[in-house]
Amino acid sequence: MDEKTLQYMGAKVDKARELLKKIDATQGRIDRLSRDELSSVHFSIDHSSVFYIDNKKQLGEIKAAAINALKNYRDSTQMELDEL
Repeated sequence: MDEKTLQYMGAKVDKARELLKKIDATQGRIDRLSRDELSSVHFSIDHSSVFYIDNKKQLGEIKAAAINALKNYRDSTQMELDEL
């Protein structure tokens, strides 16, 4: 094996490790969000408070949407890893 091939393979391994870390971190967020109850959500843009939500029904909807978004991100990251 030549040096160029080893560098190419090393870059692929590094990318795979990075993707695995993202997948694991995202799964951890999904797990925590799934088991814990939200008490409030604070939205901000450019460090300025936009609005604050503490209504139980709205929090449930936000939680479901956040979990769905995290699962989509985790799955797309997994697909990227599978394509390596």
